[in-house]
Amino acid sequence: MCFTSRKSGSHGASQQVKPKMIKWGPELQIDRPRRNKNDTRTVMQKATELKCIQNLEAPTKGAGNSFAVLDSQYLAQIADKIDISLGIDTHECLYNVDSMKNDENKKSNIFEYNHPEVTLPSDLEV
Repeated sequence: MCFTSRKSGSHGASQQVKPKMIKWGPELQIDRPRRNKNDTRTVMQKATELKCIQNLEAPTKGAGNSFAVLDSQYLAQIADKIDISLGIDTHECLYNVDSMKNDENKKSNIFEYNHPEVTLPSDLEV
């Protein structure tokens, strides 16, 4: 025979509720950037965005331009300012700049012809 005793007035609902377990030990810190405090991206988000840029999946940040669209005289002045010698006199320097621009245009045209499936970003300034 099995006997159970029950005190009068006690029901299962009035049992004491155990408090939740208190977490002890070190709390893991969220890995936020230490160098640039304003950047709220995590390391994994930065790595994902960098990989997209490297795979040419993301649009470029700034609008770049080819030196072939710039004026030859301007390019000769820039070369002179940073001590790059493109020729003995101005005429030879301009001739060299023009030949570099023509080579750049030829390479671009050949690439476009050989790779028609490659699409350029819409914000690319040429």
